[in-house]
Amino acid sequence: MLRLSVASAQSIRLDLYGLDGRKIAALFDREQCCPGAYQFSLNKVTRAKGCMIVKLKTASAVSVVPVTVLR
Repeated sequence: MLRLSVASAQSIRLDLYGLDGRKIAALFDREQCCPGAYQFSLNKVTRAKGCMIVKLKTASAVSVVPVTVLR
């Protein structure tokens, strides 16, 4: 599970990439996102396991975080 907390209304995009740079899935793509907590199940978007990269892009910042998926 990935969890995301949004403090104020803003545009958010959340993508999942393999270590080879190939895009695996777009988890979240909203023009306007309301404040609150969101959670995403990786089991629903990919059967892959191992290391992946999560890229979170907002109107004001970009964050890239490595994650390890264990099954």
